[in-house]
Amino acid sequence: MAPWSSDRCRQEELYFVQKHEATATLPRGQCWFLIDAKWNERWWAYATTADSPAPGPITNETLVEDSWRLRLHGDAPGNADTPCLGLQLTTDYVCVTSLVWCFLVELHGTSGLPPLARYTKDIYSVQVPSVLLDKVLKVPRLQAKVLVSSFVHHSTGQVSPRPPTVPIDNKASNAVASSWPFLAPIPLANWMQLQYCILLATDIAFHCHNGSNMWQGVALASVWISVPTLLVQFAITTVRPLCSHASAVGAPLVVGVWFQTALVFAGVASVPVILSYVSMGKFLVWIVQDPSTVATARAFAATLAVGVPPQFAFSALVSVFGVVVQEGGGISPLVVAHMLTWILNGLLNVLFLHGCIGVPPLGVHGPAWATVMSQYVQVIAFALWALFVSPSWNCWGGWSLECIRRFPTFVASAMTTSWVWKTILDWACACAVLVFAASSSTMNATQTSTQAFFLVLFHCGRVFAQSIGDASVQAEGSNARVHATVVVLGALGVFSASVGLGGDRFVGFFLGTDPQVVDAFRSVEPSFLWALGLLTGSTVMQVWLLQGADEEFFHRVGHMCATAFVYAPLSYVMGVTWQWGFGGMWWSMVCSQVWTILALCWVTVRGTSSVQSLVDEESRSLLPLQRAPSQETSRQHVSN
Repeated sequence: MAPWSSDRCRQEELYFVQKHEATATLPRGQCWFLIDAKWNERWWAYATTADSPAPGPITNETLVEDSWRLRLHGDAPGNADTPCLGLQLTTDYVCVTSLVWCFLVELHGTSGLPPLARYTKDIYSVQVPSVLLDKVLKVPRLQAKVLVSSFVHHSTGQVSPRPPTVPIDNKASNAVASSWPFLAPIPLANWMQLQYCILLATDIAFHCHNGSNMWQGVALASVWISVPTLLVQFAITTVRPLCSHASAVGAPLVVGVWFQTALVFAGVASVPVILSYVSMGKFLVWIVQDPSTVATARAFAATLAVGVPPQFAFSALVSVFGVVVQEGGGISPLVVAHMLTWILNGLLNVLFLHGCIGVPPLGVHGPAWATVMSQYVQVIAFALWALFVSPSWNCWGGWSLECIRRFPTFVASAMTTSWVWKTILDWACACAVLVFAASSSTMNATQTSTQAFFLVLFHCGRVFAQSIGDASVQAEGSNARVHATVVVLGALGVFSASVGLGGDRFVGFFLGTDPQVVDAFRSVEPSFLWALGLLTGSTVMQVWLLQGADEEFFHRVGHMCATAFVYAPLSYVMGVTWQWGFGGMWWSMVCSQVWTILALCWVTVRGTSSVQSLVDEESRSLLPLQRAPSQETSRQHVSN
């Protein structure tokens, strides 16, 4: 076979791009890749004009703010792909699919700037996390390498005749998808938040065996200490994208430096958090007047303060070395570490509560020490795994003063990351609701403590549901949605059935048989079950309806607004102003879940309308079709 001519190579390249770019919507789990419009013009001239030079590497530097290299290496705060102001679609940039991006990069190369990836065609929309970006590009990169290798062989005449380029089917990649497709995109912060909720709920339940005022103080302290604890934990996890950027440019030792910086930040931040634990009693006197309840809360928080350093150190470890799903689809040590810690905490609670194997019963201090010891075992075990098993430990190059120099950059990056503050909003509102409960003349200390306990329980369910819902949107294939739906319905269904059908037995097991506690539970049971049911429904709707919609917009309107502008204000209005008491505060939670469902419906319709409005825009996405080759030219590729 004679080698392809230069014109034939250009025609094949043009045909392939047209074939794989002509799409009105993206498959689930995919995203758009942005390209400089000026480079696109050079490429168009090269592909359609015989004497035009090659366009050269893709240059997207003109689309981002200056000093992007400093931000990429972590020498300046912010993301490397922060766009310049005033950029317009088709005028300044165009959008292509992942396969077209990888194909063009393989043929023409690119600069050191990481890909500009977005879920929508708006360059100012939410940026695709680097972990998910690697997942999206994994298969297209392999396909592009094979295609370009075939192009090179054809252009040199080194292979036998074969059919021309045809569209590539991605079903094979879906067939080998992970057995846990909806776990991979779950944010690391959600795993930490879920562990925090489960450990505290376990402590509250075991404290019930020490008397009513014991668990009440623990429940109040659990909600109050959540804000500083989770704020620091979420800030520590922002080291993950910094390490990903350093790894992407081939700088493993920089990853080690960022890890050291995260450890330094964890140590420094432990000091004010420990002080807030120790001074817990000064804050709780605003909420309850019972001295024994305040004393229990103070003792519980003071014991937990011992576990703050390992808790933050573990956050730094998993932020750098932890992944949720391994390459072969198995559950990673990160997930195993969390699950084993929950089991260990329960066993230690039993051991310290009743005493055995030579361990005396610790009474009221037992559950807190169980949590502290669980956290120390967790961080030591995970550090040993990272040291002896994880291949990522090669990034460790020894302690360096460079970590101190990068400390201000890390702090600036962590404190300016919007999702850190978005995630902590739920717990801040929970603290505000407890203050509202204390100011209500219709609620006593027992009801306020019961409110705190059910807030912790509901946060467990909400973090779990939101994690599965958000992750399923990023996972590929309908099987992932089916798995996510089954998990959500199963887990929250069992939770709701335990509360609804168990009734007084549920309360007696967790909170004891105090008549005041039973009355408080009965007043909140209907609204609590309604809130759980609506949470389940909204999560399932999110799994199936959020594809193609603006997820960032939904999180702002459906989650943040529901918490800040519906739940918190209505808690005060219904619980205090209208004097509906304990039940009124949970009916405000029901209203916030209704708001979330309405926001989801709005975002879904809004996303569908936006997709329809983009159909005409597709002709300008990469190729100006009005200048496309004639039908006769398009047919030339089918004959050898």
